[in-house]
Amino acid sequence: MYDVKIRYEDGRRSKVRDEIEDLGEACAYVLQLAEELSDAAADRDGDLAKWVEIFRDERLEISVSVVRGGLVASNGARKSRAG
Repeated sequence: MYDVKIRYEDGRRSKVRDEIEDLGEACAYVLQLAEELSDAAADRDGDLAKWVEIFRDERLEISVSVVRGGLVASNGARKSRAG
């Protein structure tokens, strides 16, 4: 089973969903949540979400950064992050 947590700038974590059976389902949920949180991060100050993480048995499996402006361009195409 996989758990999804949000990690904030101050290091604090909060669980948002638990007991997801499939890693693919957990990944899809994390990517969607990171996208949603990126909009919130652009609009507010204070407790900003920095990562959305997937854990399995209290072990970190995957961490996705919450990127200001989002992971997907407004037309649905992926944004280039290459430097």
